Amino acid sequence: MKEEQRIRFTVDDLAVILGMMSRGDNQHDIAAWFGTNGGRIGEVASVLNGDRTPVDKHGHPYPFPDPAPEEGLLPRGAPGPKGLRLLDAVERAMTALDDGDAKTARAGLSAARKAFLDGD
Repeated sequence: MKEEQRIRFTVDDLAVILGMMSRGDNQHDIAAWFGTNGGRIGEVASVLNGDRTPVDKHGHPYPFPDPAPEEGLLPRGAPGPKGLRLLDAVERAMTALDDGDAKTARAGLSAARKAFLDGD
């Protein structure tokens, strides 16, 4: 049987995950951003709560990074719906560009970017 492939978070990933957890994001939303399941984020949470000590692949303990600052975090909420809304806005902008209406295209993309970054 093939050994299970596990996603390994980089130190930068962990800092972002910790920042998102500190911000109060749902674990399943954080997991979706990183292409993993909520259990992997739960493992990070258990370290954060002091229930486990993080270890490297050789079993040696290592310190967790500090949480990333707010400006270094991914947007709040699940990425799937955000991506679908953004794709819709891109398609509408392309239609506007095809019609020679760059002003409408730019306004639509600007609003979509803001919604992607700020919205839930």
